[in-house]
Amino acid sequence: MPLPLLTEYSRAVQNKKMFNTQKELTPVIRNDEPYIAAGAFGCVFKMRHSRGSHHAIKCFTKYVPHKQTRMEAIARRLQHVQSPYIVHYRYLPQELWVNSAETTWYDVLLMEWVEGKTLGEAVREHATAGNRAALQQLAANFMEMGQWLLAQDFAHGDLKHDNILVRPDGSLALIDYDGMYVPALQGYAAENKGVEEYQHPMRTLQNFNAQIDDYSIAVIAAALLALAEQPDLYTQYGNADRLLFSRTDLLTTTAPLLQTLRQLNHPTINQLLTLLQESIVAQTLQLPGLAQALQTPTLHLPPTIAETQNLIATKEQELIVIQQQIVRLNTHLQTLQQRPTMPAHMKFIKGGTFDMGDVFGDNHYDAEKPVHRVTVGDFYMSAYCVTFEEYDEFCVATGRRKLDDKGWGRGNRPVIYVSWYDAVEYCNRLSRQQGLTPVYTINGNNVTPNWDANGYRLPTEAEWEYAARGGNKTKGFKYGGSNSIADVAWFGENSGWEIHPVGQKSPNELGLYDMMSGNVWEWCWDWFDDKYYKASPAVNPRGPASGSSRVLRGGSWYNGAVGCRVSYRNGSTPTNRNNSYGFRVALVP
Repeated sequence: MPLPLLTEYSRAVQNKKMFNTQKELTPVIRNDEPYIAAGAFGCVFKMRHSRGSHHAIKCFTKYVPHKQTRMEAIARRLQHVQSPYIVHYRYLPQELWVNSAETTWYDVLLMEWVEGKTLGEAVREHATAGNRAALQQLAANFMEMGQWLLAQDFAHGDLKHDNILVRPDGSLALIDYDGMYVPALQGYAAENKGVEEYQHPMRTLQNFNAQIDDYSIAVIAAALLALAEQPDLYTQYGNADRLLFSRTDLLTTTAPLLQTLRQLNHPTINQLLTLLQESIVAQTLQLPGLAQALQTPTLHLPPTIAETQNLIATKEQELIVIQQQIVRLNTHLQTLQQRPTMPAHMKFIKGGTFDMGDVFGDNHYDAEKPVHRVTVGDFYMSAYCVTFEEYDEFCVATGRRKLDDKGWGRGNRPVIYVSWYDAVEYCNRLSRQQGLTPVYTINGNNVTPNWDANGYRLPTEAEWEYAARGGNKTKGFKYGGSNSIADVAWFGENSGWEIHPVGQKSPNELGLYDMMSGNVWEWCWDWFDDKYYKASPAVNPRGPASGSSRVLRGGSWYNGAVGCRVSYRNGSTPTNRNNSYGFRVALVP
């Protein structure tokens, strides 16, 4: 199946009408042409959104069987990975109309845009300048990334100097995931074997598993460590196609590069070279002991006075950085110590970025669409819904009538028949009780939040879903802590059609119970709008400015599994009381 040429894609991206859904994207122009980076299987255009943010559009120039299946499987696995090493993307089928030989719609990838240089460009720049300190930092950063990658259940599949970006701050990012292995692709052949300088000589397309990066990681780590010791090695052995090693350098112990590296007498380099050559002799792609080799702390003693003095100067600079970090940590510690002591049930939720909405493509309700990326800040959330015991104390203290329990029992069961207005008043009273500043100003049915206050409040809908998905510890479950709903929730099929004491089911990744599936629906701050996701802000969204219903999340004792998914959205009038409505509290101290 022929695919368009680079020039044909270039013309298409310059016309908004050629996009199916991404009509707010326009290409960044350089030298009167769209800014483009081309590879063996596709090309990437730098695009600017009408809001000013930058994105990348990848177009495919070579046909690969099962491309959509592969890329969507990879995207699903990576959407649950919160790491600076990963660049998230979405597969957009039938997105770009191209006037090519076929004249039809073509699939593309929509990605985050990462500013930076390739690892190859950064190495060439620092090696040419003889900047050993910068090369040592690159080596350290890569070895840390290598350890992280070895611990995952996926593999990049085409690790090389051009598929690693170095951001302006020196951090690294992996790019070009076409050859990636994820567990969902088990049984498939690899899309490609990668560049031979970085791949095991025995690798075939049938070698497609979580260990296919071992050889590449060892090759790159050994090259970076060697260049940090002796930058002029790049002039002798490196070029635009490789950092140091050619395919044949590791096939014999007599290769000039290999002999030169052995003479450096660097323990970690020697260990990596041994692992590489042992894997070739054993004809195995896996390198046992690689993770340990990357962790080995070494201090290589230079042979000359000048080199020793340079290394001392480098270490002194590193010490200055460490001392600065200690100062920052002490300041952070003082900030933490000044915060009010949190009750044990209030769990700290580290903020982060996640995909909100119907990420599994269940396609049950339009209110869960479109899937959109959201960032929330740090906050605390109760491990449990507010119980009858807690709410009854509030009623006694404020002279309210206690709420009905339908004869199901009180005590440690979640309170029910609570309206949204009841919940915000409970939050304010709890804040005053603990010496905190109430969040809400309540004047009849008019409730105004002070987001800078340190008191208790209802979570926003975005905070709720982020916490329900497990926050930065997420494992990508459909329900609040599991893909098996019965493990984490009291719902229509196991509840006996009544509420149950909190904390009896398994918690989610953050230690939150009944979180966030079943037992009782949980009020959130936001007004409910089934079309809100189409215009939701990307950072700390707090819902529409007005409405007639407030958001409820999580499902309840009477709902089926569909209504208990972490993406399911519901709403009710804020005055409504129901035998399945409850809430849990949050705060930002």
